[in-house]
Amino acid sequence: MPHSSWAEVYDRAYNQVYGNVYTRLTSLTVGQVKTELPPPASIVDFGAGTGRLSIPLTELGYSVTAVEPCPEMLVQLKGKPGGTKITTVTCSMQDFVTVAKFDIALCVFTVILYLRDEATLDASIAAAAAALCPGGLLFLDIPSRAVFQGHSISVGDLRREISVVPKNENLYSYKERITIIESGKTITRTDEFEIKYWDERLVFMALEKNGFRLKKDLSEVFLGTGSKYLLLEKAR
Repeated sequence: MPHSSWAEVYDRAYNQVYGNVYTRLTSLTVGQVKTELPPPASIVDFGAGTGRLSIPLTELGYSVTAVEPCPEMLVQLKGKPGGTKITTVTCSMQDFVTVAKFDIALCVFTVILYLRDEATLDASIAAAAAALCPGGLLFLDIPSRAVFQGHSISVGDLRREISVVPKNENLYSYKERITIIESGKTITRTDEFEIKYWDERLVFMALEKNGFRLKKDLSEVFLGTGSKYLLLEKAR
């Protein structure tokens, strides 16, 4: 399961290495959600991770359900201030089933690259559609090729080494090694999984098939992220 081996240092790794970038991206995303539909409203956050979006949105007055396949990540979410106010569901996006209907669905911060084939993509978009009320909104980002790059970086006592190697035209092997030197001890965590580059045409086909229409292209708002940002509306 991606991120399960280093969930307890996930936030530290991202904040220490990419702090300003991710703080800005979080603020932009939360702000855009608030602009499109102010609280109170209900949100399902797919690929919620440790609560980067779920927690600030809950603080604003939204009712948030965090969907995340990695239980270790949800443990981190629940342990944060405000985390216990969030409903959590441990499952993949495609397997999410709900009786309640939400006003907004989030599938951002490159969640889509974890969907490795067209059947999974279609099932995941279908699950988002089923979770939304008529006229509900879906925020979705589609990573460009620029995101599929390896790199190594050290900041203070932490080093991240990321390798992204193509397996075929659109499928990549992602490997990561995190090293932290703390109180004279070395903490090492490794992770390995596959990620997929998605052609926009295939994504739009899945969206249209499942009753979504493009409401706004938000890419200009999120310049520099390496992804295309879309706001979609479910058919009324």
